[in-house]
Amino acid sequence: LQLSRDDIPTSILAGLAGVGIFFQQNPTTLDVFVRTVVSGGSAHRSGQVQQEDIVVSVDGDTVRGKPLDVLRDKILGVPGSFVKLTFNRKGSAGESTFDVELMRGSPRYLDSIAAAQQPQVQQPSAVDSEVTEAQIPSLARRSFQSDIPLQGQEQSGAAASSSSIRRRNLEFASAMAE
Repeated sequence: LQLSRDDIPTSILAGLAGVGIFFQQNPTTLDVFVRTVVSGGSAHRSGQVQQEDIVVSVDGDTVRGKPLDVLRDKILGVPGSFVKLTFNRKGSAGESTFDVELMRGSPRYLDSIAAAQQPQVQQPSAVDSEVTEAQIPSLARRSFQSDIPLQGQEQSGAAASSSSIRRRNLEFASAMAE
């Protein structure tokens, strides 16, 4: 038994989401191309999808030359789920093919996901704000014993070794303790 979207009640379809792309089909070549990328949608946030990109496959299934409703059926899904689209892009250097995996959902839904993933910043309590001079050296040692690169470190493409960074951090902490 195979159902099409026409067989599914509209109330169920209302819960499905796309990836923020409006497509159009070329009547001559039957290629389906990106007409519009919705601002704030998953495709827009990826920064990879552009107008005129031609969709070739959805989750590995070829859609080239197929009607728009086939493409719609493959792209729409549960908000928060992912779909992989393969595109061709014509440019001055020729044609290139690329994949992009996009989360289904409205811009508002994607905003809520992004907000939930932001680290929660705790406001310091009154106790935390009362740091004595005697505590400063121990706080410095604790804060600077990490692998975070120092400001002004050369950006030659190769990171300094973590032991070198730790050594510099410990030297800094020792200087703070003196």
